[in-house]
Amino acid sequence: MNTTIKRLITFLVSAVLLAAVLGVTASASGEAEFILPDEVKAGNDFSVSVRISTEKDIGLVSATLTYDDNILEFKASDNATGGSGVVNLKGFPDEVSSELTFKLNFRAKKNGDCSMNLTNCFVTSPEGDQLGSPSAAAFITVAENPDYNGEAQSSDTDKDTADRGYLKSLTVSEGVLKPEFAYDIYDYRVDVDAEVDRCEIEGVTANETDMIWYTGNEELAVGDNVRTIKVTDKDGYSHVYTITITRAMPVESSQQIVESVGEESFDQPEQSVSSVSGSSIPDIIEEEVDAFDKYRDIITPALIVILVALIIALVVIVVWLRKKTTGNTRNKR
Repeated sequence: MNTTIKRLITFLVSAVLLAAVLGVTASASGEAEFILPDEVKAGNDFSVSVRISTEKDIGLVSATLTYDDNILEFKASDNATGGSGVVNLKGFPDEVSSELTFKLNFRAKKNGDCSMNLTNCFVTSPEGDQLGSPSAAAFITVAENPDYNGEAQSSDTDKDTADRGYLKSLTVSEGVLKPEFAYDIYDYRVDVDAEVDRCEIEGVTANETDMIWYTGNEELAVGDNVRTIKVTDKDGYSHVYTITITRAMPVESSQQIVESVGEESFDQPEQSVSSVSGSSIPDIIEEEVDAFDKYRDIITPALIVILVALIIALVVIVVWLRKKTTGNTRNKR
């Protein structure tokens, strides 16, 4: 009888520890933090870093950063797009790592207080498993700058573009840039027909001494083809222009895909993530994240209830065991 009770107590203790571990795992969310400059003055360019860290290796990070666009202006940054108060972050480590840092460029438009918030952050592993949903907030004070006249500098476009690493023109050999080029617009799209298999892009820097780098292939694959132009001036200021060229799918290929989809049976294995086109990966990740959040909200309260019930059962058994031991001692006397 004593052996049976001991085994029961051991089982309950193990169950309690397991429930506690599961509860911690379900609520783990990683960490996020802002790294801010020591001082920001009106009219100056500056950078803010957002560091994401988890206990496991990171595959992809997707997040949203909000800020006060009355105080700050977002400038071109790697792995980030947006403006008008909202920046979308999406990136992955260049090498295996449990940390990923986004460096975001801003310009202080005027003095004042500005808050920054990191929301809708989803971190996944290289295998696509959810690792966490951290959030963070920061506060920046932009100081007055006696040497800065916002209206004068903002209207002096030629001087601004010549000194800060901008393009003054951007052309493509096929299709039409959307939107129309402007030196302070950094993301463009170009749609071309299926017959177009090559597209050249050419940028002209605002200053002859600026350096310019191109990435991407002039040969076009079907679907999205991303090209970038990075312009850096002699003082190190730089801006990156991104052109996404979308080549239409040939009509014959479209018909073949439709026919093959119609012939597929339901018992075929599901398509792996690695075979899905890049443009659909974010949708898959968002679906997985939604499912994770849904089940986490259901499982976590249940785990708490189970944990409490196991603790109560353990207390009852210990009390009962002590009473029985005391009774046996009295009977022997």
